[in-house]
Amino acid sequence: MNINRIEEYLANEGYRPSLIEDCMLKFKREGIIYIIETDNNDEEFIKIIYPNFWSINDERERALADKAAQDVTRRIKVAKVYTVQQDNTWALIELFLPDEDALWPIFDRCISVLGAATNLFGETMRK
Repeated sequence: MNINRIEEYLANEGYRPSLIEDCMLKFKREGIIYIIETDNNDEEFIKIIYPNFWSINDERERALADKAAQDVTRRIKVAKVYTVQQDNTWALIELFLPDEDALWPIFDRCISVLGAATNLFGETMRK
């Protein structure tokens, strides 16, 4: 995947993407910051990340978050949820696509799936 072509597409769609690193950019959609990451060693790989959507306050909550993340990852198609650096939770989608153009027909669905995963995670944590 060419990160510059992805950045150009997002800009044309009205987002204001910014390059974070060589293969990583961030953009905001409906008030939520997302990250798109590609891999120079794998032209078909792309990752869409919803970072830092749930803060973890203590070890008890971390144990609950780990269990909730496993449950969400098992239940929501293509979504992965996991804890990061002791105090945060991320959701992401990893895909293999032939090129950037294959992303755009499913882009809204990917964002929707990330929303479903984070919502289910939140519901699970509040129980």
